Amino acid sequence: MKLFQSTFRRGQETRGHYPEPLIEAAIERGVPSVLETAERGLWVEDVGLDLDSMNIQRDPGDPSARHMVLQELRNTRGQRAVMLPLGIAPGELPEREDCVAAARPHPSSRRLGLGS
Repeated sequence: MKLFQSTFRRGQETRGHYPEPLIEAAIERGVPSVLETAERGLWVEDVGLDLDSMNIQRDPGDPSARHMVLQELRNTRGQRAVMLPLGIAPGELPEREDCVAAARPHPSSRRLGLGS
C-alpha cells in the first residue's frame, strides 16, 4: 500500500509541471495516430490443430484426428492468446464412430476360423 501511495503522490506532483494546453495538444496528436495504426499493433492469426476424441494433438494424416482452426490474438509485444470456441453447432461436429459395429468381427473372419 505504501508503494502505491508514493507512486500516486509522485504522479500528482509531476502533473502540475506541464501546462494544460501542452498536454491537450499531445493527446490530440497522439491518440489519432495510435488509432490509425491499430491493425499493426493487434491482429488475429489462424492456428490449425489436428485433435483426436480426447483432444490430444495428432499428425495431420491420422484418421482418428479432426482438424480444428482456432484464432490466436497477437500483439507487437509478442503476447499471444487463443480464442476458444464457447459453442459449437451440432451440425459442425464430426459423425460419431459406431464402436459396437467396429468391435464386431468381420463375417469373413468366421470362415477363416478367426471369429467366435
